[in-house]
Amino acid sequence: MIIMHTTSPRIRSTIYYLIAAAALAIACVALQTYGQQPESSKPPEPTGVEVIQKDAEALGPTLKSELAKHFVAMSKYLPQIHTRTLYRHKTTRAWLSKADFDKLSEDARKEVVERPLDESFYYNTGYGSPLSYLRPLEVLAAHGVTDIKGFRTLDYGCGGVAPVRMFACLAVDAVGVDIEPLFPLYYNQPGDQGDVQTPAGKGKITLITGRWPAEEAAKAAVGGGYDLIISKNTLKKGYVTPEKPADEKFLVKLGVADINFVKAMFDALKPGGKVLIYNICGKQNPEKYLPMADGRCPFPREMLETVGFKVLAFDADDSPACRVMAKVLGWDQGKGAASLEDDFFAHYTLFERPSGS
Repeated sequence: MIIMHTTSPRIRSTIYYLIAAAALAIACVALQTYGQQPESSKPPEPTGVEVIQKDAEALGPTLKSELAKHFVAMSKYLPQIHTRTLYRHKTTRAWLSKADFDKLSEDARKEVVERPLDESFYYNTGYGSPLSYLRPLEVLAAHGVTDIKGFRTLDYGCGGVAPVRMFACLAVDAVGVDIEPLFPLYYNQPGDQGDVQTPAGKGKITLITGRWPAEEAAKAAVGGGYDLIISKNTLKKGYVTPEKPADEKFLVKLGVADINFVKAMFDALKPGGKVLIYNICGKQNPEKYLPMADGRCPFPREMLETVGFKVLAFDADDSPACRVMAKVLGWDQGKGAASLEDDFFAHYTLFERPSGS
């Protein structure tokens, strides 16, 4: 009203025009944003544990054995983990703790990258979901191993704590051994190792860093008395005994003669104990040998039998069943996705130390 009485008609007309334009602009913004959620109200990304638990639920209908079902169900007992920060050298790729980093000079620190390692890394590291161990367990169940409660198990080349923890949740004395120097720097907080209690009973987690059985310290730490030794995606022929020249960085150096390694597995087992070598791999390149794509057993059947093992299955094909699991886990999606029918294979070799040996 004050504007109406104190301004000229021309000025009043201009003011009305500006007010109308402002109102129109506000209306347009309102229309553009109508129905959109505020950024703060968007659901958070699922944590590493939540992803594993969701995948476990999806895998349920595909499982055949009670052993595999119980293993997958143990995902509900995986604890949540806060992000832990380590450091890694850009050139050598060596891991450093915060204490190690603090000791470096200013120039040396420029060669090191800070690496926050979240819950997803804690459980998956660089090797994928621990739920993939369900396939070795389905194989064991098919060969008469229906319950592993009270077992002592060794995972050779475990790659991380997750599969070892899930075995421990089944009331197993679970030991994992790997040459990965990250282990003592990363899996060193309360609850990472030691006793685990679930409705299945009391289990135990032990992680050992070293080259077993070549290094005496690792050999002593691993010990013996095992009911089961599992190696998944480590003891591949392409890694251990490649049939063609291969890049050294891909090879697994046992540190002892092949037959001595086989003998060490025999000695580490109880009579009646079993070894399962399970390997998942892609399609071999006919023009350039890919060691990671050669998932056959690295040890000849004759060598296993010479040491005293009874061979129950040798380079058996598990590809169809493994593809079903891979489909549920989404391995055929996203970056680096595999064509499951054409470029995805799985083989296993199972042998045991005879009961009377």
